[in-house]
Amino acid sequence: MRVYKSINDPIREGLSRDDLLRDEDKGLILAWEVGRKNALNNIELRNQALKGELIPLAWKGGIKPISDKDGNEVPPQYRFKLGSFKYLAEYMGLRGEDLHLDTEIVYRKICSRFGITVEYTSDLNLLSKDVQVGSSSLINTDLRL
Repeated sequence: MRVYKSINDPIREGLSRDDLLRDEDKGLILAWEVGRKNALNNIELRNQALKGELIPLAWKGGIKPISDKDGNEVPPQYRFKLGSFKYLAEYMGLRGEDLHLDTEIVYRKICSRFGITVEYTSDLNLLSKDVQVGSSSLINTDLRL
C-alpha cells in the first residue's frame, strides 16, 4: 500500500480515533499528524530529528540511550534493530516532511547519534519480538531511504 500526504495538507479534525486508526492507511496518516503536532510543541525533539537522530517516539523504531552505573550516557551495544512504519511516519511528520511510504518496501535509516541501523517494516510478527537485524537482514526486499 502506498500512502502519500503533503506537509501542506491540513491536519484532519473531527474524526474518531477509531476511524483514524482503522482507515485504509492503518493509522500511518495519524502517526504522521502526531509527529507534525509534536514538531510544533517540542522544538528540541524536532531539531534532534532534523539532525538524523532516531529519537524514541510512540512507536517502535527509535534508539533509547542507556546510562552506565555512574549515570553517563553510553550507546546501546547492538548495531541493528527493527522499527514500525508508524514510527517512520511520525518521524517524517516531526521533521516537517511529506508522508510518502510504500508498505511493500523495507526502509532503512541510520541513527546519526549512535550509528545504529533501523529497518522499518509492517511485519507484526517481527515487530512483536525483540529482533535485532544484522548486515544480512532477516527481511529480504528492496531498500529505500
